[in-house]
Amino acid sequence: MITKNLSFFPANELPVAEMANQEVLTYSPDDGWHIGYVLVIEDDEQIFDICIYNREGIRLVPNQHFTFWALLNTSICPPRE
Repeated sequence: MITKNLSFFPANELPVAEMANQEVLTYSPDDGWHIGYVLVIEDDEQIFDICIYNREGIRLVPNQHFTFWALLNTSICPPRE
């Protein structure tokens, strides 16, 4: 059995650039739990946007597609390449 604590964040508190390509767990009261990925959009080291996408590549809009989220532990889920 694996026991881990997750820290949950409200939808309006988005991930930071250091979380790029990490898996997150999102929750929507409409349809439950989902896995998402942190995407950092940058050019020449200037960050334009940080957002969460689902497996289908659809951007998840805070407070529309999820109400809170948690970063999954990287020792369990290594970063996506």
